[in-house]
Amino acid sequence: MEVIIAQIGKVGKSACRAISVVDALILGGTLILWDWLLNYMAYHQPWFYRLIHPALLLTINDGRLIPANARKELLTRDDIEEQMRLQGIESFEQVAKAFVQSNGEISIIPRENETNSSKREGRRQV
Repeated sequence: MEVIIAQIGKVGKSACRAISVVDALILGGTLILWDWLLNYMAYHQPWFYRLIHPALLLTINDGRLIPANARKELLTRDDIEEQMRLQGIESFEQVAKAFVQSNGEISIIPRENETNSSKREGRRQV
């Protein structure tokens, strides 16, 4: 009798595992469907794209940090300086503008300095 109960218990456990695998597949399929649907809507409807993709946020303008905008994205001065160093920029004075993109990355537009502008002028004359 105990052996039969043990066998029934094993069958019950495997049935529960099968249900949780099915549940996981349903959950994964639902997530994929929602992702596809949101991307489809954003591609075909400009108003929906603007709704789910935030606009660029200016964090540095003309070499000056805009603390209120950095705070909106929970960025510290150290976070921004780290991104500047990763892009080869040493100080805020070298930055014309910096934006937080909709994916969270920081894009930095360096200032035109005299060395770069003279090189470009030389290329144009050739």
